[in-house]
Amino acid sequence: MKGVPPQRTQGMPTPPSFRGAARNLPPPLRGGIKGGASKANANRHVNSTHMTTAQDYRAISADLFEQANIELEAGDLIQASEKFWGATAHSLKSIAEDRGWEHKSHAHFYRIIRNLANETDDKEIIYLFNAADSLHSNFYENWMQEDEIRHFSAQVSQLIHRLANI
Repeated sequence: MKGVPPQRTQGMPTPPSFRGAARNLPPPLRGGIKGGASKANANRHVNSTHMTTAQDYRAISADLFEQANIELEAGDLIQASEKFWGATAHSLKSIAEDRGWEHKSHAHFYRIIRNLANETDDKEIIYLFNAADSLHSNFYENWMQEDEIRHFSAQVSQLIHRLANI
């Protein structure tokens, strides 16, 4: 029939570009949460009826940082990368929430980190933040080696500790 796409027949091989793609999906899409995290814990991060407080963001940041290290030790470099980014983002959200600053986009995160660098006269936090942003990019591109991720994760740890003292 003209204009109707051909039906895919059962038993056709999966195109090579999709083989193994499921292992790169976020855990909920892979059929579970890795590293012992509970579904209830995961769901609290996305509960739209709950107003997230600065304290909540700090707790989420700590949870994500811990999970990132678990993922890194398990060899899941993509998930580790994103969770290190998430820990950073939630640390920034905590500070922004306390100060009434917007914190819903990457542009906001860059503004927050610049403001904090100027306020504290600690310009190095901008470079530490860029390490976290590189890990976020790695989640999408998967271009980093494990040693690079370990190096950047140490920088994320430094950043989160500095942010906790601001």
